[in-house]
Amino acid sequence: MATALALLGGAAFAVTSYDSPAAPEAAALTGETVKPPPGTDTASATPAPTVSPGTTASPRVTVAGNSTASWMAQLVYDAPGYGKHFVCAGTLVAPNKVLTAAHCLDDPRTGARQDWERRGEVAVGTNRSVTAPNAAPRVDVTRAWVHPRYDARTFTHDIALLTLARPVAHTTLELAGPADTALYKAGTDAVAYGWGLTASREDTARIAPVLQKVTVPLNADPVCRVNLGTGFRAADGMFCAGQLGTGDDVTGLTSCPADSGGPLVTGNKVVGVVSWGMSRGEQVCHVSGTHEVFGKVSAYQPQLRAQVDDTDLGRDGRADLFARTRTGGGGYAHASAGHRFAAPVPVPGAWDAYDVVLQSDLDRDGLQDFVMRRTDDGAVLWRRQDTPGGAWRDTRIARDWSAHRFLVVPGDVTGDRFPDLLTVTASGTLYIHRGNGDGSLARPVAAGGGYQVYNSLRGHGDFTGDGRTDLFARTKDGKLYLLEGTGSVTHPFAVPRHVRDWVEYNGFAAPGDVTGDGRADFLARSRAGNLFLYPGTGKASRDIFAPRIRVGGGYQRYDLLG
Repeated sequence: MATALALLGGAAFAVTSYDSPAAPEAAALTGETVKPPPGTDTASATPAPTVSPGTTASPRVTVAGNSTASWMAQLVYDAPGYGKHFVCAGTLVAPNKVLTAAHCLDDPRTGARQDWERRGEVAVGTNRSVTAPNAAPRVDVTRAWVHPRYDARTFTHDIALLTLARPVAHTTLELAGPADTALYKAGTDAVAYGWGLTASREDTARIAPVLQKVTVPLNADPVCRVNLGTGFRAADGMFCAGQLGTGDDVTGLTSCPADSGGPLVTGNKVVGVVSWGMSRGEQVCHVSGTHEVFGKVSAYQPQLRAQVDDTDLGRDGRADLFARTRTGGGGYAHASAGHRFAAPVPVPGAWDAYDVVLQSDLDRDGLQDFVMRRTDDGAVLWRRQDTPGGAWRDTRIARDWSAHRFLVVPGDVTGDRFPDLLTVTASGTLYIHRGNGDGSLARPVAAGGGYQVYNSLRGHGDFTGDGRTDLFARTKDGKLYLLEGTGSVTHPFAVPRHVRDWVEYNGFAAPGDVTGDGRADFLARSRAGNLFLYPGTGKASRDIFAPRIRVGGGYQRYDLLG
């Protein structure tokens, strides 16, 4: 490894360059190169908060990706009149999801939101900048989520997530959550990654040709407020890190423009996203006496998890409903239209041999899977596609679970990012089968008893807004209980909380976020065959659902709801 100077988010620093000869693309650097950001202007034209006379906050705008940090990604945008150029760094947090900064998705000259769904790409699997020869594959962007409270004038809530057109086979990083307070303790060392500028003057700086990293200490919020003034807003998802800028490219140890959207990592988790720092005249980073600002990932983890775990049949980010007809055993997809479902569309394949069919994504590739239990022998199968629109394949994951009272695929129960499978025995014992992220399951772990009192157990995602997966259980007399997730393997759910009385329903489904607002929703079918949508509110109380919405009738013709 060679020592070099580079910039990450806002200033110059001595870093370690990952120009390793073992990099997979080293043998043939034949990939298409793209332009650097328009001109050398890496600071946004959007008005920024003034921190002190002559000093303003400027966004950090760069890219990243390498063999030893294969979760790094580079954002590329095809701008009308300019062409393809790299924009920012990002982090793979799932095989088809890239975490970045919200300001990265805006036009740096006008501040207007760009059309990433039509013009955006993400390069993965390389430690070389896309502005230099490389062999990085690029994947189209299909969706772009920006925090609804992001403010381009103040850089508050500067967080975004891109959905890729297909999953990529690279390592992913875990998001820091609300419980990870120890990771943010002042003085903790964290590592920032990126392809930032290699000098602090805007007129002479160049993008780093290979991925750079720098270790920086985290700072306490009061220190940040004193240093950065009113522009620093901890309550709006900011924290600061790094030594004070020295104003010198040789001695500095901070970040610089062209690193925006890249991760700050500690404890093998993403704790921050490079957001902004100080600029003064032609000096676009490493301003003497200032710190760098990052978006605080733990503040947004519950919302981000909802966006990461949003697999659906239509691949539009809104949960759809699978249902099987009583007569003929045909499978049908009901595509979400927000607060209603479109007309049912047949799902290819045979579905009549099963007494359980659950929508899932056991390998977290962004393609809808199914977990199914065969009626005649109790075998449990995992049905999946390897590519969008590809053929369905079945793999047996359990031999005989015919005696199990419930099977549930609610998402990540244990907090390791991978979807898990839950079973309840005839005697009422709950078991967690931890997912390995590839469709396989670890050995079951007993996680409590007493579940024999319920006649329904459903859940998918976080219903309370704390970033943990929850369940709903109904007793035979119609009482609905919320089982709040804890993240523990042996005690995964808190004491049941009575939230509703639902004697009028005989069918339930929890496919995920039907409305597309980032909260998990619930479906209930009345005895008359009417299907009702209960939008989630994120409140762990009797107000956990908004008023119900009738989405249609005739659902009595289905005997299974996914």
